Amino acid sequence: SAAIIGNPTKVYDNNTAATLTSANYSLAGFVAGESATVNQAVGTYDSDNAGSRIVTASLGAGNYAAGSGTDLANYILPTSASGAGTITQAVVQVINVFAQDKVYDATTAATLITGGAGLSGVYGGDTVNVVSTGASGTFATKNVGTDIPVTATGFTIAGSDAGNYTVLQPVGIFADITKAMIALASVTRVYNATTTVPTTDSAYTLSGVFAGDAVGVEAAGITGDYADKNVGSNKLVTLTGVALNGADAANYSIAT
Repeated sequence: SAAIIGNPTKVYDNNTAATLTSANYSLAGFVAGESATVNQAVGTYDSDNAGSRIVTASLGAGNYAAGSGTDLANYILPTSASGAGTITQAVVQVINVFAQDKVYDATTAATLITGGAGLSGVYGGDTVNVVSTGASGTFATKNVGTDIPVTATGFTIAGSDAGNYTVLQPVGIFADITKAMIALASVTRVYNATTTVPTTDSAYTLSGVFAGDAVGVEAAGITGDYADKNVGSNKLVTLTGVALNGADAANYSIAT
């Protein structure tokens, strides 16, 4: 008798062909001291789909090689062999996914452009579609920059042949983060009988800074005047040389 052993395994390729070696055959029934090997390299899986499969090989007299001291004419040789095998899933790659540039918002969230998304690696005739529902993108940093890598996740596949594939997420996605615009909200100081603006950073407040960001006004280079020297609120202030400081200052532009 003959059996296929060793769990012959291949990656899904849309056909039932199995490749075998002599190590994939087990022969039983020889008298003590006699043996043979099988050289049939071609077998057939019971389905072309990924999963646990049964492999069968057809055997003829020419597929046997007698062992030392063995006369195969003394035996009725098996005409087939079968045993357990496996077809593993093929890999498909999600392609044609892009990311939108955005204005800085203190997060790494990226918006993906998925309208043209497709798959690379699907065999002809198979029905497999990319599913973008639930997909999301993440910038490598929250900070302003150009060609920032974006990681995409959450893409899946569907279709009658999807079970034969495993999906790789998109790669090679880049986008820009541009500076957010903020404004000078107020300038406050104690009366000193002049119209000059203060030179301390804390005298200036900003509007539009995202929570948690360290951004302030660099007062050292500022020049300007209040509309008059008197105590009051909502006074017109004319300023030049306004600049920003702080760990997150590079992510912002200040309105003139």
